[in-house]
This record gives sequence, structure tokens and C-alpha cells, in this order.
Amino acid sequence: SILKRYKTLQASLEAVFPEYNWEAMHFRSRAPNNYWESLENQRHFFDEFARRYHIKEPGDWSKITYSMVLHDGGGSILQRYSSLRDALHAVYPENKEIGLEIKSRAPNHHWKSLENQRQFFNEFTTKHNIKSPSDWSKVSYRQVVDAGGGSILREYSSLLSALATIFPEQQWDISTRTIAPKHFWIDVDNAKDFVSQFKELYQIKQDKDWYRVSLAQFHQAGGAALARRYDSLYELLKVVYPDKKWDKKSFQSRSKRSAQRWMFLQVQKAFPDCEVVEEYLHEDLSRKSGRAVELDVFVPARQIAFEYQGEHHFQDSPGIGSGFIELHQQRDNE
Repeated sequence: SILKRYKTLQASLEAVFPEYNWEAMHFRSRAPNNYWESLENQRHFFDEFARRYHIKEPGDWSKITYSMVLHDGGGSILQRYSSLRDALHAVYPENKEIGLEIKSRAPNHHWKSLENQRQFFNEFTTKHNIKSPSDWSKVSYRQVVDAGGGSILREYSSLLSALATIFPEQQWDISTRTIAPKHFWIDVDNAKDFVSQFKELYQIKQDKDWYRVSLAQFHQAGGAALARRYDSLYELLKVVYPDKKWDKKSFQSRSKRSAQRWMFLQVQKAFPDCEVVEEYLHEDLSRKSGRAVELDVFVPARQIAFEYQGEHHFQDSPGIGSGFIELHQQRDNE
């Protein structure tokens, strides 16, 4: 209640204890939510900063670095601007010469530090009232960039990847970022971010891997609304990766074995230290015809095989054609 009456902790102490010289002391008080959105409060911070560092002329700012302002507690202000110079121009619009020679941007490798990245996102979560991982569903990729986090996001393949690395103590998965607000998918950057997250989940490393992803899998991962907006996965990827050439027919293939590939990925996770082979021809096993048995997924070092029993093992499938159910069941019995 007391602090709400004053702009800063220093201001309150000056009023309560006027007998002390508070100007000589350095404070890094935590401001209430939305405090730094006010240009007046930003100006007060820089006025105090200028007094501490004996800045009396516009040219004196040339000796000030981005790190100095950051260390003095100005990070919440700096993240609102692309540079220290831009911050000073916004705070002191009447002075066009201020900061012309200033070292305005973050020093090299500043945002490669996990500690600095975490500080940025901690301030971002406070400003946007983010209490849990699910609250990030309200945040777009563009919002983080506009808040000054572009340099951090460039270090990662997606916003989800950044969050999972910076806050490893939290539980993150693709569903954390899929409950999107209205008009969220209009922004292409948000679509690109989701596709990057999906690539990580399904370990898509080559373009042809996309042809083995089903629309149902994309929907289950939270991309139903996104897919509807672009009519198909094919149309979406044309927008996200405009320089790549996509084969529309391969996306429409009914024999992409998407579920089998998903099983293959899960087996890889279960046996991280072993080679895992998909569609393995086992030369020591043969059918009545003499042909080698093909196994959907095989772990040679453990001699363990996994077979995906799709619907075509139990009923005729339009994608494979009628009359094949007997063949599959015969092979299963062998």
C-alpha cells in the first residue's frame, strides 16, 4: 500500500527518510505490472540513470552501453524497443541528437546466454500474466518478436522449442501451444511456428517425411483449425515453405503408412542406443513361398520386431483394394 503511493522504492525512502542522501545509492526495485508501459515512468528511470552517471549533455550518452542500462534494472524498458537508441528517442522526443553515437544494441552473444534468455521471458510472463505453460496458448510468435525477443527465437526452431529449453523444469508439449484465440492462424508466422513444432514432434528431417504424415495426425496435434484455413496440408506447406516443390499426389496417397512411421519413432525412443530399422527383410525367416519375411519395425541388436496391425488386416481397405484381407491374414498366420 505504501509503495503504490510512490513511483519507485527510492522515491518512497526519500519521502520517509529525508535526512539520508538516497541519490548516492543504487536501487533496482521491482515495478508493478504495466508500470513500464508508461513513458513517464520510463523517463523517470532514465532521468535517475543520467544523474547517477553524470550525463548532462546529449553527447554524454555515447559512453553508455546497452549492458549498463540492463544491469541497472532497465531490461523491462529495453525489451520494448529494438535498441537503446530507439528507447531514448521515444523517452526524449524533444532531443533529436540524443544517443546518435550510442552503442545501442545488446552486445554480441548476449542472447545466446540461457540466463539472459530466461530473464527476458520472466519479464515477458509477468507483463502478460502468464502463470502456467497452458497460458502460452494466448501468445503468438509475433508478440514475442515485437517485445524484443526476435534474437532469442532465432536461436530455436520454434517458440515451443525455446520455452522447453529455457524452462526445462516445466512440462511442455505441442498441445501447450494449440488452443489458439480467434484469428490466431491469420498470421503466417504463427502457422510457421506450429509447423516447426510439428516437425520436431514427428521428427521430420527430409521433405519426403511429410508425405507419411496423415491429416488425422496433424489434427490430433492441434492443427485442425490451421489445416481447415488452408484446405489441406499441401496448401499449408506451400505457404510455409514457398521455395520447396511439393508433390500433391504424394500427400493424397492412401498407402503412406503414417501410423507405421509413428510406431517406428516410438520404438526409436524406447531403444535410443540401438539401431531401429523400418521394413526390415529378415533373411533367417521366410514364408511358405520362400520369400523373406518383411518386418514393419525391427531392432537387430535385441532381435525384437514390431508389426502394426492396421485395419487392412481385419477388413478390406479402399486404399489397398478389396480381396487383400485374406492375403494379409494368411501372412499374419505365417
